[in-house]
Order: sequence, then C-alpha cells, then structure tokens
Amino acid sequence: MAEDATLVGVSRLFQAGLASEQRIHRDSDRASVHAERALVALRAAHDRLPDRPDIAASIARVLDRVGRLDEGLAIVEPYLATSKPWGPVIQAFARMAPRCGQTERAIDLLRRAVADHPVDSKREPLLYELAVLLDLRGDIDGAFAAAVAANRLTGHRLGGIAVRPLADIVRQLDTRAWSTRPPATMVSELPVFVIGFGRSGKTVLEALLAAHPDVAALGERRLAVPRLVRALGSRMTACGLPTGADSWAADRLTGAGRAFLAALTAAATGARRAIDTAPENGLVVPALAAALPGARFLHLVRDPRDTCLDMFFHFQKSRLMRTWDLGEGAAALGAYRRLMSLWRQRLGVTLPDVRYERMVADPEGMRRELFHFLRLPPLDRPVRLHRPVVDPAARVDRSTVIEAGHTGRWRRYAHHIGPLLEAFGDGERPLP
Repeated sequence: MAEDATLVGVSRLFQAGLASEQRIHRDSDRASVHAERALVALRAAHDRLPDRPDIAASIARVLDRVGRLDEGLAIVEPYLATSKPWGPVIQAFARMAPRCGQTERAIDLLRRAVADHPVDSKREPLLYELAVLLDLRGDIDGAFAAAVAANRLTGHRLGGIAVRPLADIVRQLDTRAWSTRPPATMVSELPVFVIGFGRSGKTVLEALLAAHPDVAALGERRLAVPRLVRALGSRMTACGLPTGADSWAADRLTGAGRAFLAALTAAATGARRAIDTAPENGLVVPALAAALPGARFLHLVRDPRDTCLDMFFHFQKSRLMRTWDLGEGAAALGAYRRLMSLWRQRLGVTLPDVRYERMVADPEGMRRELFHFLRLPPLDRPVRLHRPVVDPAARVDRSTVIEAGHTGRWRRYAHHIGPLLEAFGDGERPLP
C-alpha cells in the first residue's frame, strides 16, 4: 500500500513537472517561472524514485534549457553508464554533447539504441538526433541516411492523417473579407512579429534585436495568438488560418487588441518593442494587422534549399507542411511564400524581407537597418555569431553569443536532394 502511494505521488509530481516543462515553450513570457516549477516537481519525483531515467531526462532537458549544462550532464551520467541506457536519456545527452566535447560518445550511444530498440516510435527521435550529430561531424552520407530513416517513420506516423496540404489551401484562399476589415482604433508600436517558414532563422534574428536595451525578446508566445483570435469571435482552423474575418467589427478588434497589448506590456517590463516569434504569426497576419495597427512585421527569408533540408533533419514536423518528404516540403514552402505575397497585396501590410544569409554575413549592418526600421536608437555594442562546431574542447556559453547555422549547407547534400533542386534550382540560376 505504501509503495502504491509512493508511485501515485511520483506520477503526480512527474506529470506536474512535464506540464511546467511544456509551458516553458508555450508561454515564454514566464519561461523562468515555469522552469523553476518544473525543476521543483521533477526533483521531488526523482528523490522519491531515483532509478527512473525518464524523470532524469526531463530534469536534464529543463536544466539545459535554462543554461545549466554541467548540472544537466551530471543528472544523466549515471544512467548513461548502464548497459542499455534509456532512449530519452540518450536524447537529452545528445543535445548537450556538442557543447561539452562528447559528440562521438553520443553518436555511439544513439547507434546502439537505434539498433537495439524494436519500437518505431522510440527509434524515430533517436534517428533524428543521430542525423544531426553525424552532420556536425561531417559524415554527409551517414547523416542523410539517418534522416531518411527517421522521416520514413515520421511519414508512417503522420502521413495517414487527412490534412489538406498548405499549397491547396493557399490556392483556394479567398482574402476579400480580410482586406475590407476596418482596423482597431488603439495604436501601439510595442508589438514586433517575426514571421517565416520553419528553420528560417527567427531565433537568430530575435537574438540580434534583443541586444538592444529597449527590446524585450519574448520568444514563441504560443498562447497569445489563439487568445486574440478567440477575442475576435473567430477560431483557428486545422491549417492555422483564422475564420470569420467578415465579423471583425472595429469595436471587437479594438477590444481584442487592447487585451493583447495589456498582456504584452506586462511581459515586456518597460521595453519599447517586444519581439514575438510564434510560428502561427505568419498565418494570422490579417488578425494581427487589424487588431494591432501599430505593430511591425519582419519576414525571415532563407535559401529554401537550406530551409527544407534543415526541417528534414529535425523531429518537429507539421502535418500541414508535410516536411518529412522533400518534395512536399518544397511545395509547402512555395505556398507559404505565396501567402506572404497575398498578405502584402490584399492587406497593404509592410512586410519587409530579412535575408538570413545577409544577417549571418553582416550582423552589424543588418542590426543597424532593423533598429532604424523599428525606430530605435543605434547600438554600439558588437555582436558575435557562433556556428556549431565539434571540438573536444568545445564548451559554448550561449548567454554571450548568438548561435547561427551555416549558409549553403544544401551544397554538401546536393547528390541527395533532387526534389529540392528541381523546385528551387542548383545554384546556377536565380531562386524563384
């Protein structure tokens, strides 16, 4: 009976910790609060049942998220030393390994776990981690083979769920109702929405802007946009676009905008501009522009071959974008670009393109232009970009540098990415 009560208590603590961990990503306004709550609950569960590797993996993820790398490594190390480490423990370690000179050890652990695990759903995330580390090591063929195996499992898991591709949705989209809505009457320059297709560099752009003392970087405010859409009397469709634009009267827009700004002001704590990078933002530009007429938008544009390849290598997938297939991912990216053009044409929204490649090549020049666009005074403090490396002595303090991926990565995979080259070219002609 006492053992059952302990298990129930641990289960409740573990679930509470996982819930708080999820909120770190969804509610960036209070990420530090959620991280501390997650650690309190997870550590309490771990103290009661120290032989649970799933709890240890969760603690390590949270510690890494808040920059406490050494503590995260110390948590997982005892479990890595066992004969068959648990998958999520290996995953947590693999994400930290390049920053502590243990990439080769992580690759070996991942390979053994993939070979030993009989369940596809467990092997899938391990294969993605393996692909990323092999790419960092320079093993192009091995990395792509792991990514193909991982995406094949993803396609089996998600491909059977009926969701209309984004290309079909954009092709049949009627934007007339959105283009005739009266704007709200409350104007504020506080909101800055960074939008772009996945893996386009929004985190790097946010970090560049966040160096300014008048800018609050709020990350992905995943709860804010759905709240705004509900306040307008609409809902988010399965594809992420809002419904009912023809019912957005000026008073309703003003009320929704006022509530959004109140929450944003509280999170920004005195800043003149607040950066929101939620992935939904690009799909709801009509609602954001109408309810927040003083808001500014920045559209991240990256070489589409690098964008699609990066998405192919990462576990997070969208049923809408179908990026587990290179050809379908390319079609989705093309549709997303057409959607941004529609917003410009129909809504008259100023939606400047920010080129990722130029941002990486000339961060100082790009930052000066961005501050001018946002009506902020210039900043003399230099910025330094860090690119992922595999070095036995590598230990990166992410609080002092901005991490940026390499540009032109697709060239190393040119012999593997035929669908992307067919859609976007091979470098011999201008990109569409």
